[in-house]
Amino acid sequence: MTITFSNLITQISYEMVDTSWDDAYVGYWLNMAIRDYSKYFPLVKIQTITTLLNDNQYDLASDFMDVIAVEYPTGETPPQYLSRRAFTQPDFWESDYWYDIIEHKDDTDPDELLISKTTLAADDSIDVHYHGHHALIANPASVTGNCTVPVYHHNLLSLYVFWQNALSLANTEQQSPTSSSSLLMAQLAQNARRAENAYHVALQQALYADRGKSRPVQWVDGGDSRSNDDSMARIY
Repeated sequence: MTITFSNLITQISYEMVDTSWDDAYVGYWLNMAIRDYSKYFPLVKIQTITTLLNDNQYDLASDFMDVIAVEYPTGETPPQYLSRRAFTQPDFWESDYWYDIIEHKDDTDPDELLISKTTLAADDSIDVHYHGHHALIANPASVTGNCTVPVYHHNLLSLYVFWQNALSLANTEQQSPTSSSSLLMAQLAQNARRAENAYHVALQQALYADRGKSRPVQWVDGGDSRSNDDSMARIY
């Protein structure tokens, strides 16, 4: 079931106690919710990289979080996966079957994939299977696109937005009091703490439920020089 961001914002806004916020604010908070959600329930994606002649280093997607598998060459049956090995190891360049990820942790400088094969051909393909962020609203002031977070987890997004809404109300009252009563400030602060707690409780329940789900496993022949050191590689 696909739900548009516009419909999701309408639904969340309807459920909010304070409905004075426009869609741009709700969309901004919704993006914050999706970023936080993606840390715990990332989206499985594939980035296809077209190789350049003798080029061993390639930029990874801007939403790259961590690697699942690197398939090279692509289109093989069964698929051929490279094994990860630190590029600082002396034998990294002595085999065609290694890869490594160079992490920059910088939005302006994407992480990079390093392939050990010394003579890459032009126009080959590398498929990087990775965990990435769920889709975000490109422009909260002009909402378009579909939400990729599963419907059964939309309550987490709503609770996160409610928390940010309550926190904003508390901060606004502290900065520009509308009354001389400290009781109102204390009540708003308490509401924000309750909203934060409700979100984290629901998140922990979702994580607990997810741990009970099975995961497909790809078994790798331990005798294959391209296999991992472990006897199997787990593919999510």
